[in-house]
Amino acid sequence: MIRAALLACLLSVNLRAGRALLECTADTAAELARKTASGRTRELPAGGKSRVVLLDFRTAVIEGWTVEKATLLLHIAAGAIPPRLEVAAASFAWSESETRAHAISGSVKFHAFPVRESKMAWIEIDLDPALLRAHGLVLRIPGNAQTTFRARETVQFSPYLIVEGSR
Repeated sequence: MIRAALLACLLSVNLRAGRALLECTADTAAELARKTASGRTRELPAGGKSRVVLLDFRTAVIEGWTVEKATLLLHIAAGAIPPRLEVAAASFAWSESETRAHAISGSVKFHAFPVRESKMAWIEIDLDPALLRAHGLVLRIPGNAQTTFRARETVQFSPYLIVEGSR
């Protein structure tokens, strides 16, 4: 009887757990010093504190979830694979043509995450799930390194977010 109850409990937990692949719905590269954005391009250059990338994902499928793990997948178009990536929650609304660059420089708090190299120029970054409670993500590469990521317009190399959690 106790075994049956434990098995039923474990099965119910597993049935409530889920994994979702979230597609990128908007991306742009922003030059903060010039207050410019270049969305709708096939590449997203990043590097230093003045060149950032903004990404937003289709999150409707995970509404109401308790997110336990979030992994960002990016494809490298050019440059070196950075050992770390700084990521912040975009606490402001933005679009591919207008980033509100003034909001990036003053209102976001970046957190550094290690980068794992994957196959065929893909990288993986395990993020703090709390970063998903915003208007997307702001990425920057610490130091002076320059790296260019593939944008969503490339389709097969689009940024993705893998989310694991429960309802």
